[in-house]
Order: sequence, then C-alpha cells, then structure tokens
Amino acid sequence: MNAIHPGVVSTNLIHEPAAPGERPISDFYDPGPFAIPRLGEPADVSAALLYLTSPDASFATGTELVLDGGLLLGPALPIGVA
Repeated sequence: MNAIHPGVVSTNLIHEPAAPGERPISDFYDPGPFAIPRLGEPADVSAALLYLTSPDASFATGTELVLDGGLLLGPALPIGVA
C-alpha cells in the first residue's frame, strides 16, 4: 500500500472560514520560510496520485510520499548560515 501525505494545499478548506466569524487557516500560515515558499496546489497532489496509480509505479510498495513543500523540515536557514 502506498500513501500520499499532503501538507497545506490551496483549497477552499484553507482559504474560507470554517464557521461564520472565524478566520481562515490561510491567515495563520505563511509558507515563505519553508523550502518551497508557496502553498501546495491540488495539481501537485493529483500528479502524485496519478503516478502512484500508474504502471510507472508498479514496483513501488509501502511508499509514503510527503508533499508538504518542506513543512516537516522546518523553516529554511538563510544562505551562508549553518
């Protein structure tokens, strides 16, 4: 079995409040400091799904594909900082 683990993906769930009077999740998330400084797109997840369900992935088993733009890695350090 293979699995896709998406991070923050630009969908209505992120951009619209969960309830009247609440702020959307996108108000609390800034992808700027991460390795890929943007929200994920539904097409990012779709492409991974199409790959894992295609004959090209016929030898992939037990794969956990993390699509989070580096969120789990944490904020990127500026160039020259170690």
